[in-house]
Amino acid sequence: MAKAPESYSFNPFEILTLMVKEADIHEGKWMLKLDFDVKGGNFAIEGEDPTPGTVVMVKSLTLARDDDDSDAPLSVDAAEINPRS
Repeated sequence: MAKAPESYSFNPFEILTLMVKEADIHEGKWMLKLDFDVKGGNFAIEGEDPTPGTVVMVKSLTLARDDDDSDAPLSVDAAEINPRS
């Protein structure tokens, strides 16, 4: 039996396509939005002095309807990627 991969990697377009299919959406243009949380503080690598820095965290991925006439670079037409069967 073949060993299962240790990890899987998806680009943003693939994630958007999977989300549209999982939400069972069949019409309209949709885009992927990311909600970030940014925190500042003093951070240190082991053995070094702390220095000011920033941590950026992805809080959520959102599937949002796009304007039909928009040319957003990361949007899909649900009718094309998830047609009704």
